[in-house]
Amino acid sequence: SEPVGNIEQPRFLNLVCEVVTNLTPKGLLALAKGIENKLGRIGGHSGAPRTIDIDILLYGDEVMETPELT
Repeated sequence: SEPVGNIEQPRFLNLVCEVVTNLTPKGLLALAKGIENKLGRIGGHSGAPRTIDIDILLYGDEVMETPELT
């Protein structure tokens, strides 16, 4: 997709999917980050260039307020 805002960076893979998992929210986040790393994403600020962006939008009816998940 095209980057949002006035940011110069290449297009990247951005999608939504629904999964059924036995992982905890933090476990699912670790899996997502591992996939991003394997596909070439390098850490940085939230607007940094990336090859892929995996976000967890919902996890059942849980509400989380942590530094990693909000």
